[in-house]
Amino acid sequence: MTRTFAILLLLTCAGFAPDAIARTTEEKDRSVDAAALAAQTRAIAKLESLLGRARDTREEALFLQRLSSLYYESSTLLFRLSHGHGGAYKAKHRQSLLKTVDSVDRLLQRFPNLPYAHTPLSLRARAFDDLSLREKAKADYLTLVDRFPEAPESSAARMALAGYAADAGDHADAVRHLLTVEARPLDPHFPFALYRLAWARYNLGQIADALHQLERHADFYADRAKTVPAGGNLPQ
Repeated sequence: MTRTFAILLLLTCAGFAPDAIARTTEEKDRSVDAAALAAQTRAIAKLESLLGRARDTREEALFLQRLSSLYYESSTLLFRLSHGHGGAYKAKHRQSLLKTVDSVDRLLQRFPNLPYAHTPLSLRARAFDDLSLREKAKADYLTLVDRFPEAPESSAARMALAGYAADAGDHADAVRHLLTVEARPLDPHFPFALYRLAWARYNLGQIADALHQLERHADFYADRAKTVPAGGNLPQ
């Protein structure tokens, strides 16, 4: 009897077959998500109450910003829960995304010159994308990179815009966005930009440039692998 077979037999006899363990883990994850969602719901209710008293104060913008973030965070929890419970959570997921959009609308309408508008713009763009409203997401991302080209969210925005362009067959526009990220070698999106640049160049018939980008992509991870200690994992 092999060691693996003996372990599986023991688990089965104990009532914990691998599929049962997987189900138990999924149920635990759903319980954690449900508890987190309940906490988010309470925080949202409290913020909505505070907003009523913060009208025309410095805190109003901060409360609206936090409210939009809470709604979006709730939408991610609802998305995960929808896979275990179906329709009810799917409807709530969409509703939470719409409330994210509404909160950002309120924030930017009340404070059109907000110096950190890049953060709510990015949040609303992601919500629009999750709602499959790509044109609206694209508009927000374009506003973000135009008004705040050096904002922390600008690279993610460029990557999203490159993806939209590639899906539309406009590989030259994809290259334009990706080159901005390529110029930021310390940015977390940098290696992904190299890889997608390779495909964009390939689709434009620029085979030599495509191969060059693939080599740079491979070199990036080869160089990072050298910094990993024995038994460690490759940094993401």
